[in-house]
Amino acid sequence: MRAIILAAGRGRRMGHLGDDRPKCLVELAGKPLIERQIAALRRGGVDEIGVVRGYRAETIDFPGLFYFANERWAETNMVMSLAAAAAWLRSEPVIVSYADIFYRSELVRGLADAEGELVVSYDRAWRRLWARRFNQSAALANVISRASGVPVAPAALARVKATVQQVGLTRAERAVNVQGAFRVPEGSRAAVDGRRLVLVDDVLTTGATIDACARVLLRAGAAQVDVLVFARVVDPARAPV
Repeated sequence: MRAIILAAGRGRRMGHLGDDRPKCLVELAGKPLIERQIAALRRGGVDEIGVVRGYRAETIDFPGLFYFANERWAETNMVMSLAAAAAWLRSEPVIVSYADIFYRSELVRGLADAEGELVVSYDRAWRRLWARRFNQSAALANVISRASGVPVAPAALARVKATVQQVGLTRAERAVNVQGAFRVPEGSRAAVDGRRLVLVDDVLTTGATIDACARVLLRAGAAQVDVLVFARVVDPARAPV
């Protein structure tokens, strides 16, 4: 199985983070995105990984990869990047990946095992993230991590069921909405087992989401789960969380 990472573009939506590096070298929890992708692809069973370079191409240099050049990266798009590796792509099935995303090895294995001539993977909660343009809980966790020196474990929890937004739901409806929505991926159990963990969220309302996440982490072997939130909704008519 082969995979191709489209890393030619600058990634202007990342702002100043792309001033001196391509988007695939922007770090997530202290590690470049492309390193996380390479690790996930290899753990998922990919034997050969290709990278299409363009902007600041000389900074993308990892051993054991195949490299292709989109010299016109500033005026073209992903189609031209794919064309740069056309001959290499025709020989066998290929997983095509953007360079500025994060995924787990389980997703790679699922794609490799899926039937069909063209298989597309997508985030079930993409509408929520697209509307917000960022993950506020992850942003808070990264700030706390930098201040405390405690690493972030972004892969420790995975959302496995699409849910509606909690806004406007009753306490009981919120609990039902997130029931079965999270799990600890097999590849992340070592990072959870026996650990004291801190769940970071932006706003605590009824505690339904935090409770669901904490239960999943404890069932996966976490020794303790504490909660740190930026704000809390207080309703005098309700019992404390």
